[in-house]
Amino acid sequence: MNGLATIRARLRFLNDRAPHARYVTSVCTGSLILAAAGLLNGYRAATHWAARDILALFDVEVVTDRVVIDRNRMTGGGVTTGIDFGLTLLSILRDENIAQLTQLQLEHAPQPPYTTGTPETAGPELVASVQSVLEKVNAQITQAAEEVCVASGKWSLRLERRWHRPTYIGCAQRRPRLEGRSDQDLARSRFERKLAA
Repeated sequence: MNGLATIRARLRFLNDRAPHARYVTSVCTGSLILAAAGLLNGYRAATHWAARDILALFDVEVVTDRVVIDRNRMTGGGVTTGIDFGLTLLSILRDENIAQLTQLQLEHAPQPPYTTGTPETAGPELVASVQSVLEKVNAQITQAAEEVCVASGKWSLRLERRWHRPTYIGCAQRRPRLEGRSDQDLARSRFERKLAA
């Protein structure tokens, strides 16, 4: 199975299971996968702070909360929100007392040595330093998001400016036609040029 066929199969799997799931959830950049499958269209969602611009390429209201619950969709921010996310989900699935017992059993009482855990508290120099490190990774994630959009057939042109870089093409709901060509045509031809290179 080639790359696009694999992506299509995985998206179909998620779309097949989601309507029957009590909750559709993800932590960190897992929200990008749900968004690519169209499972976050019109929902509020969180992701790792450095991937928020990528998540915004989809039809998702990106929020900065650590844990976001929107109807039956539940998403968490960066990977360290996983425990908070799990405890929140446990309180929904079972009850608050069970979640509190679990928190105590885990001895989950974070006391980070620094207050630089979010871009809002880290300061611009540290944020720029992390962005510099993550720039290549985010470019790869953005490219993967483009490929997933092509595979899903949900292409639309959406321009974003990121860290003094040129524009990206990404997934979104409906956008106007550009110069007589559909967004899907433009995106597909760009993707086909990438494959040919």
